[in-house]
Amino acid sequence: MVLSSTADHDAEVFDIDRLQESCGDDFELEVEVLQEFLGSASGMLETLGAALQNHDVGQVRFQAHTLKGCSRTIGAELLAATCEEIERLSRSGDLPYNPGLFEQAQLNFERLAPILQQYCQKAAA
Repeated sequence: MVLSSTADHDAEVFDIDRLQESCGDDFELEVEVLQEFLGSASGMLETLGAALQNHDVGQVRFQAHTLKGCSRTIGAELLAATCEEIERLSRSGDLPYNPGLFEQAQLNFERLAPILQQYCQKAAA
């Protein structure tokens, strides 16, 4: 199920089937989970960016892992995959600051957020 006319683009960013599976096809729970994600993901990204700039490998690994898991749970696979790559690099213990990879995570979230907001608006309708 895709919500806009850019079906292929949206499906690439957000897998609604994954969200529905994670929430047991309970629409109210889906909306609650998405609202929580929208409320916390930008802060996690901000913390991740600061940790990358400060070469705080432990914090990078923690934030990337947490955001990866949250993203996978709701069906945001592109964001999850980017976070997984950041996490993988942090496990090497030698994490150079990679602005391109972090910018990709931010871009993935910026593409995702309006799609999730649109889905949540169905609850208000």
